[in-house]
Amino acid sequence: MPSLLAEEVKTYGSVVLKSIVPVGIVQRLRDIAHKRTRSRRRREPARQHPPLTHERLAHDLSALGLRRDQDILVHAAYSALGPVEDGPAGVVEAIRNVVGPNATILAPAYPMSGTMYEWMTNPVAFDVRKSPSRMGAISEFMRLLPDARRSAHPTHSVVAIGLNAETYVTRHHEDDTPAGPQSPFCLHMQRGGGILCLGSGIGKVTSYHVIEDLVPDFPFKVYCGRRFAKLVCFEDGSTAQVQTRINDPDLSPWRVDNFKPKEIEILDLLRKRGVVQTGQVGGALSHLIDSAALLELMHDWLRMGVTIYHRPRWGFPRRTWAGTASGV
Repeated sequence: MPSLLAEEVKTYGSVVLKSIVPVGIVQRLRDIAHKRTRSRRRREPARQHPPLTHERLAHDLSALGLRRDQDILVHAAYSALGPVEDGPAGVVEAIRNVVGPNATILAPAYPMSGTMYEWMTNPVAFDVRKSPSRMGAISEFMRLLPDARRSAHPTHSVVAIGLNAETYVTRHHEDDTPAGPQSPFCLHMQRGGGILCLGSGIGKVTSYHVIEDLVPDFPFKVYCGRRFAKLVCFEDGSTAQVQTRINDPDLSPWRVDNFKPKEIEILDLLRKRGVVQTGQVGGALSHLIDSAALLELMHDWLRMGVTIYHRPRWGFPRRTWAGTASGV
């Protein structure tokens, strides 16, 4: 495991740098880094792996533990798979072939590429029908399918295809948090299914946040103190101002998706409980998490004092965001 002290110092340095550098420059640097990562992934697998067929993908997914009639929430880094026959369409087709017609496939289809705060304070509207997904090629391909349904939550929209797609997405915007009781994330955990991290680490799983809304005394104040509103254009053409709370940006650097030692810790805890299966899908190391078992496990974690947030030994460096007091 990386040295906690070294990682804390590195994270503090990043936090301080971001507080000094203008937001626009930070976003530009972030975009450049993402483009370089995607470009490197496209080049490297092409030299190592022949194009993946639907059959090979279906075989790898079955070997990972994907089963028939299982609703699947997909977090995917498409470029990590290597070249795929028919591109993102081939990946979705392979998943459909494994889970069958009675299952629902979901994927994050967030319209934002920066932080929640940046997106919700930007006057541009969120159009359920037209706003592209910023969550990768597979998510965007799913969004454009004729049978796709997309939730109207302004920051954490989810696209769904299959038998219960409408059920999963129809009331998401009624929650004032991204992963509340009406969200596809919460419904998926309660119904049971799989969370497929396809070439993506387990740190990126949005479903971890479900517990933060289900437990009234969650040990961290994860949201800014006030709600933010954005104009949303619904599938039927109607519009409305939809409100949501946003995650406190000052907690983000210490979260499982950004703080590597926490990701390693959480993966180890998942493996010890038998909640995750790990294997190779194409050219990508992938994980399949039992969503219902994860929800039960997160309740157990709270009793042990474990969350997806690392608490550094010197406390959190905090800014005072509009409507929220500093300090955790």
